[in-house]
Amino acid sequence: MSWMDSWSRPNKSSATPPPLYLTDENVKYCAACGRVIGARKSHKQNEVVKYCSDSCRKRRLKPLDKKIDSTILALLSGQEDSGIEKIDVKSRYRKGDRRNMITCDEIEAIVFDRKVAAVKTPDEQTSDEFEEDPYASEKEIPAGDLQGKPPNPTGPGSEEKRQEGQKRAEEREMVRRAARRAVVFGFPLDEKEEVRKDGKTKPAADQRASSDEAPRRKCEALMNGHVVEPSFAKGNWSIRWRE
Repeated sequence: MSWMDSWSRPNKSSATPPPLYLTDENVKYCAACGRVIGARKSHKQNEVVKYCSDSCRKRRLKPLDKKIDSTILALLSGQEDSGIEKIDVKSRYRKGDRRNMITCDEIEAIVFDRKVAAVKTPDEQTSDEFEEDPYASEKEIPAGDLQGKPPNPTGPGSEEKRQEGQKRAEEREMVRRAARRAVVFGFPLDEKEEVRKDGKTKPAADQRASSDEAPRRKCEALMNGHVVEPSFAKGNWSIRWRE
C-alpha cells in the first residue's frame, strides 16, 4: 500500500514528506491549486477528477494568474528584465548546480511590485519559519475565533485595513498556487528548444515531430534545502527547475 492510499495532511510537528510524484507516477494533482487529490476522490469511477474541491472547480485562471506563471518561468530561466536582478540567486548556487532558486515571497514581491526582502539561506532558516498551515489561507476563521483574540476593531480605517489584509492574503495564495502548478504540471517547452543544466534554453537536437504533446519542463519545491511535496510546503518555500 502506497502512502497515497491512506494519506493525511501532516501536522505541525511532522516533517514535510518528500514528493509523492517520485514514488507514485499515477498520483493526481488539482488543476487549479496544484495540491494532491485525496485517494477517495481520485479513485471515483466513470469520472475524470481534475480538482480537489468545489472551490477549485469553480476557480478559473485569470490574467493575473497567467502573469504570475510567466513571471515564475522568466525568473527560473534567468530572463533579463524579469526581476531576477533584484535577487541574489548566485549565492544559492551549489558546485555543479547553477539552477535559479526563487522563493514564493520573491515572486510575490516582483509580481505585485513590492520590495524584495532579503532571504535567509537554508542553513540559516529555522523550523519555526515553516510552522504555517499550508491550507490556512483557504480556511474561513470566524471573527474573534483566532487563538481567543477579540473581533477586529471597527474604528476609522479598520474596514480598509481588513480589505487590504484579505487582498494580500489572496495574492500570497495565488503565487503559491502557481508555484505548485509549476511543480506538478510544469511549463510547456517549445519543441525547438531544450533546457540546459543552468535552466536556460537552447535549440533542441531533435524537433520531437512525432510527439502528440508538447514537452513540459517541471519544477520542484524546497523547504530548508530539501525537496518536498508541494501540497504540504509551508512558509516561504522555494522553487527551482527539476534536474
